Amino acid sequence: ADQPKLFAALLNGVLRRVFENDQSITPELLKEQVFQDEDVSLEEISQLSEVSAKVMAQAAYKNWELSKLEVLLKNSPFSEAQQEIFIRFWKLKKPDLHEKILKKCKWNDSLLQFSWRIDVQTKSRKVESLNEPTAIVELNIGQHDIPSDDPRNELVRFEMSKEQLADTLKQIESIENKLASFNAQE
Repeated sequence: ADQPKLFAALLNGVLRRVFENDQSITPELLKEQVFQDEDVSLEEISQLSEVSAKVMAQAAYKNWELSKLEVLLKNSPFSEAQQEIFIRFWKLKKPDLHEKILKKCKWNDSLLQFSWRIDVQTKSRKVESLNEPTAIVELNIGQHDIPSDDPRNELVRFEMSKEQLADTLKQIESIENKLASFNAQE
């Protein structure tokens, strides 16, 4: 289990079992497909998988930086070679794992797409010359795990005057400042 390719394969299997809910990835399968030519017991594979899953899950859920993971790995039962493989694996997989966790945490709709354009109305039936610009905003709201054109997702389209847009931008700035204050407290 100290061979880099074999340990990396084990980590990929653990990732699939834990984060993609692939229950077909078992220690028996890993023994049969990854470690078939190795003198590694099923118990060792099981223990290695379990420890790897715990470390990977904890690191992903807490969105650990590499330095924090390195400290934890130094106090783990992993060999030095396995630690290096785990660190390389984490560098590659961290963004994807964190994204998968975020998707699991979202149960409400969210903004899928935002688009806008500026229209200038030149005249109307009542007024000969307007030249007043308006922002046309389009929001696609729904779930990330279903196609954007699915009827469960909602397309919202509306117009905003220059004054409405300015007010909206002030509100967004307030939200941004509030979020920044929370981040500063961490």
